[in-house]
Amino acid sequence: MLRELRAEKKELQVQKREIAAQKRELNQVVRDASANAGIHKGWLSTTYDGRQAAAQRRALRRVKIELLAPHEDAKTHIERQLVDLDRRIAWVERFGDGDD
Repeated sequence: MLRELRAEKKELQVQKREIAAQKRELNQVVRDASANAGIHKGWLSTTYDGRQAAAQRRALRRVKIELLAPHEDAKTHIERQLVDLDRRIAWVERFGDGDD
């Protein structure tokens, strides 16, 4: 039983790392887009519009929050499961030497 609980815990930790990697990827994409906000590359020149950049960055923040929300929810759910597993592991360890 203890081995099964520990295996389940490892699986949840892997899922949590995958979610963190997805969040980092999304953050990087938004960061890159934000760095280019307000820049208009014309045929002969490049111009910068501060108002347009501010509007684009606000829109990017809204999109980022919408995209990250499901990842945050999943991460929170996994963290709760991990806490529950830790409690169950501690409970099982009280009754045996851990070889079960």
